[in-house]
Amino acid sequence: MIHGFRRAGAAGVALLCIAALAGCGGGDNPGPPAVSGEVKIGLLAPLTGGNTEAGRDAQRGAELASRLINTGEDWSGYSAGRIWGPAGHARLSIVTLDTKSDRQRAADGTSTLVNDDGVAGIVGAFGAEATLDASQRAERLQTPFLSGDAAFTALTERGLSWFFRAGPDAADYGGAFLSLLHNAEQPGQERRRVAVLYSNDATGTDLNSIIAEYGEEAGYQIVASAPYEPGDTDPTAAVGAIQTAAPDVVLVATASGAGERLGNAFQATGYTPPAVVVYGAPADAARLAAIPGFAGRVSRQVPWSLPITRANPLAAAVTERYQHDFGAAMTAEAATAFTAVAIYAQAIEDADSSARERIRSALVAIDLPGAATIMPWNGVRFDGTHQNTLSATAVEQDTDGTFAVVYPRDLATTSVNWPPPGSPRTDHPLLGRIGNTGGIHRSTERLGPRVMRHHIWTYSNESREAGPGGEAGAVQDVGTVQEIGAAGGAAGDLPPTLVTFTGVEKRYPDGTQALAPVDLAVRDGEFVSIVGASGCGKSTLLRLASGLTEATAGTVSPSTDRISYVFQDPTLLPWRSVRRNVETLAELTGVPRAEYRPRAAEVIDLVGLGGFERHRPRSLSGGMRMRVSLARSLVLSPDLFLLDEPFGALDEISRERLGGELLRLFELRRFGAALFVTHSVAEAVFLSTRVLVMSPRPGRVVAEFTVPFGFPRPAELRFRDDFTHLTAAVSRCLRAGEPA
Repeated sequence: MIHGFRRAGAAGVALLCIAALAGCGGGDNPGPPAVSGEVKIGLLAPLTGGNTEAGRDAQRGAELASRLINTGEDWSGYSAGRIWGPAGHARLSIVTLDTKSDRQRAADGTSTLVNDDGVAGIVGAFGAEATLDASQRAERLQTPFLSGDAAFTALTERGLSWFFRAGPDAADYGGAFLSLLHNAEQPGQERRRVAVLYSNDATGTDLNSIIAEYGEEAGYQIVASAPYEPGDTDPTAAVGAIQTAAPDVVLVATASGAGERLGNAFQATGYTPPAVVVYGAPADAARLAAIPGFAGRVSRQVPWSLPITRANPLAAAVTERYQHDFGAAMTAEAATAFTAVAIYAQAIEDADSSARERIRSALVAIDLPGAATIMPWNGVRFDGTHQNTLSATAVEQDTDGTFAVVYPRDLATTSVNWPPPGSPRTDHPLLGRIGNTGGIHRSTERLGPRVMRHHIWTYSNESREAGPGGEAGAVQDVGTVQEIGAAGGAAGDLPPTLVTFTGVEKRYPDGTQALAPVDLAVRDGEFVSIVGASGCGKSTLLRLASGLTEATAGTVSPSTDRISYVFQDPTLLPWRSVRRNVETLAELTGVPRAEYRPRAAEVIDLVGLGGFERHRPRSLSGGMRMRVSLARSLVLSPDLFLLDEPFGALDEISRERLGGELLRLFELRRFGAALFVTHSVAEAVFLSTRVLVMSPRPGRVVAEFTVPFGFPRPAELRFRDDFTHLTAAVSRCLRAGEPA
């Protein structure tokens, strides 16, 4: 497909751009368009002064976008006579104003573009301070302002109605950096010590505060934070402060053009950090990588990556056309400007108007798929703050003189290559099996003949659940409601068995027996709850089913490898947004991004978190954090869903609400079967098709109750006499099994 567009030349690339845009429109405007003549988009860019390379490339990207949109040809999916293309009635033009990297000139230039040139919208302004002032002026002039490059977090926190950011913000970049650290960890290693060398301006201080906040929450030690003035010709003192702290990784936030000065300072001090990650212009990272001794040590965070374009036909065709027209490779600045103009073109198409208010409304409602952009995003969709919730960032590492993608994993062309931090730690019993303490970790284990499985967990849960816990007490035999026999496979036309426990026992190294022989089977379509006293082995059964621990005797036989586990704690990555947390399991298990991104968006809506995609865990309530945990597991469409008291820490109202939502997901067949641990008998009866009662330790299943109520189950079921009677019967059985 890509080769076909290469043969087609300019017309083919234009056709591809028009096709991508046309496929996104609502198709609700069958009549002649209301837009005709020249439609102007203003571009604020530094063509002289500092940062001229970025300004030049942005102008090229914007002009290429308008050129391709204007010269597009009809195709079967694009209505002849609509707004753009040779059969349309309008022409898109770019009016560029040189900001000279001056924030006041950017603000005044905004007035010029609006009042004198009559632009329908503005793109720019390639710098945090310039964007801050220019977008404030655009707000007063009631003109849409679309930024693709400025990551300064506060830009979308001002409550502006006319400002939109298409690209990632500083929190996204900070989260990507911490995720890169996490991905680079190896079993038995200490966590890498981090230092931040940052420009003392809005961009640098913004990133430094984000790393300090999220790094501490995630358990990473920030050993130094050293600022330097953007215009400082000799930042040696700041570099020396970093050298003294001896970090494993240095995160460098570069001011425009500071890469060469920082490189000179590193050379002057004779300091070569083990690893450097650059947040700033890609050219600055290239300058640092060229320093003797720095080869292979420098990575850079980017909103766009040339190697990634190979997976996107539109991006591949556009980057080739850019190379042809300008004799240079497309850059991130060119790509973001191109994308911003394309977004405006789609908004004008959707609005069927070049009126600014109509364009603003169309931007609020826009929903572009990732394939309709040249960016490594899942698309364009703005939240209530007008931040694109589907943007993303990538990390490239210098490898043999070129930069290759190392993050995110599903787009990586190579793995991150950093020297290991200090000596391996041995002070935690789990190290050497799953990594370092704190935060969230991935465990990959091979369990006998079973397949490899991935689990997300925290050590707090491991330490709480690894031991037997609970009070000791003699087991008293109680009458069972149904005879509990050995669990077997499916018989006749019964649904298939997803997991079988046969004579399973669990004894800990200190001699404590957590489980007596347990026989149990869970079939597809069942929701099985387990109730019992604390320490009776309920959680141990889930851990055995998931493969997180091994049975001392007997066999645990899962018939599927699609098993998801939700712990008592949500176990969220604090530096990741809701969307990125929901995507974590799918990302770690190697699901292609094109598959898990739509699934994540769907389950986020299913659990009622639509509109919160970019929020961080600390800004969410306990119930909302648990919804994120549920959504993260549902992305994998599990056959068997293991839930260990997921609502235990919530208030009663939130608990009932989330229980109802979990039941709705079960009715929608978002998972095949559930094994649910709870201390609430009423919750168990309301949710389940079967309720199992366990004796005190050593735990065994002493009673089984079949729940006769059909689905869906209204909340009022809890007040019916038959529900009350069944709940009382389970409670009596539970009390009968308690020690005297």
